[in-house]
Amino acid sequence: PNYSADDLVAHELAHQWFGDLLTCRTWDHIWLNEGLTTYFTDLFFEHHYGADEFRMRRVTQNREY
Repeated sequence: PNYSADDLVAHELAHQWFGDLLTCRTWDHIWLNEGLTTYFTDLFFEHHYGADEFRMRRVTQNREY
């Protein structure tokens, strides 16, 4: 299969750049870290692949929750 690591790399870089600036005291608030990281990952996809890709990722992720 044709696989791209863009999602994984963008997500982990977002953790390094932004997510690791704040450490949650307990796991109860991990959604803050993951939520911000997910949003910045989507911004990468918007910049790299266009606004339609950004919107599609947001819709897909919203359906998963």
